[in-house]
Amino acid sequence: MARVIRLFWRLDYEPSYAFMDRRGTALQILKDHVEGYWQQVADGTIQTSFVGKSSSPEHARQLSLEPTSMNGSMDWPAGLEVGRVLESPEFRKLDRLVKALIDHCEIRLLKRAGVRTFSVEQLSPRADARETIVASISSGMRRVIEEKIGKINDLAYVFEGKGDDDLGYRVQFGPYEKKNAEMTLQRQLTEEEAKVLSGNDLFFDIDLFENNISFAEHSLGRWARTKLEKTSDLLRSYQQFQKLSA
Repeated sequence: MARVIRLFWRLDYEPSYAFMDRRGTALQILKDHVEGYWQQVADGTIQTSFVGKSSSPEHARQLSLEPTSMNGSMDWPAGLEVGRVLESPEFRKLDRLVKALIDHCEIRLLKRAGVRTFSVEQLSPRADARETIVASISSGMRRVIEEKIGKINDLAYVFEGKGDDDLGYRVQFGPYEKKNAEMTLQRQLTEEEAKVLSGNDLFFDIDLFENNISFAEHSLGRWARTKLEKTSDLLRSYQQFQKLSA
């Protein structure tokens, strides 16, 4: 079962004059709407923005409220099953908070809404993921690369496109390496985290997004649910493909 180590979400909109006119109330909502949700709330790096942060060994979260964007991330260093992400207590509380901020900032239309998951997965049956993926490249191309540049030590596939429902995507996957998790979590792994994650074979970076949509009838959770379902379905399908092609 694929496990998410990081969820990133972002809502982009035209300048929110309601936010800029009532920054004090927006700050109060960010701090107090969900009691005890943040360990720290402070000015953000972008002018007239605020950021809330909390972290523990098991979980970290962040939200940035800006004049033209609301975005944030959630980390689970040990991984959380993709189907449980939106049902986690951390996300359910975030959903309430984002809904209150959207209402306060009078956000109705989004220029872009995106949700991005970074996941790890174990091949079943276990195999050398790097060798498996390298073998999927034509022998001629492998030979040219290795003769002209050098031995292939790591690689990844990248796919970009758009579905019939106008949902854009960018999917990247390849063999799991410790550096993938460290770049994703933006810090060095502890010894225990590295040990837990080393049991995985694959690393997935899946970005799903929509442009120019009405958000008046949505919450972050309601909008993200169908996207996480697509992500989960894609990860399950990849395992089935691996079994068929083995």
